[in-house]
Amino acid sequence: QQQTALARAQYRRQLSALLPNVSGNVNESLNQINLAAFGIPLPAGLTSPVVGPFGIFDAHANMSETLLDFNAINKVRAASENERAAKFTVQDARELVVLLVGNQYLLTVASATRLDTTKAQLNTAQTIFQQTQDLKKAGVAAGIDVLRSQVQMQTLQQRVLAAQNQFEQQKMSLARTIGIPVAQQIQLTDNVPYAPLTALNLEEALAHAYQVRPEFRAAESRVRSAELAVRAAKGEALPTVELNGQAGFIGPAPGSAEYTYA
Repeated sequence: QQQTALARAQYRRQLSALLPNVSGNVNESLNQINLAAFGIPLPAGLTSPVVGPFGIFDAHANMSETLLDFNAINKVRAASENERAAKFTVQDARELVVLLVGNQYLLTVASATRLDTTKAQLNTAQTIFQQTQDLKKAGVAAGIDVLRSQVQMQTLQQRVLAAQNQFEQQKMSLARTIGIPVAQQIQLTDNVPYAPLTALNLEEALAHAYQVRPEFRAAESRVRSAELAVRAAKGEALPTVELNGQAGFIGPAPGSAEYTYA
């Protein structure tokens, strides 16, 4: 975002060379000059070449406008392409953030689902173990069946602990990715249902990517900017057309100043 702001400022700087420039100046001075220093002969009746003191009051406004400058025009266009490239780069960075956060969230949802599945399997194993114990008490099941169901239940208990640890670790990774404190407790509220991805043809996918992918469009803008910079350099050898004007008041004092222009 800072780079985008810098590119926008650079564009405005280049654009200012094509915009009208208006300035003003007010000056009042008291002068005494030596006519001999300028090679001016003494007029009749003067005995000293030193003239003065006399005052000059000058208040005027200046205006300049570039009508045609190929160098400045191409510099503006190049700066505009640089700004577009910076905007596309920001969009690409945002999409990368979305990709990373979305991936971490999906991994966390998957860990939560695995934990729920393992807990469901544990509940089933506990029920089977209880039924096997009841069958043994009724004399219709062997002790080995009870032992087998007990081992299966204990194995699933260990799996539940491992899945719980994995889920907590994944939540910490998600918290670190989105920038919240790792120790903060979070609860997932949205589950993403499974949906098969639409099959894409390679040529169609590439054509679509060339139109919408921000990193590719940023590269295109940088290429165009470089081409325009070359044209701007060549434009330095071409003539330019400018309009300049000045208007104001000048005289020995503010009250006796007369209007002049150029």
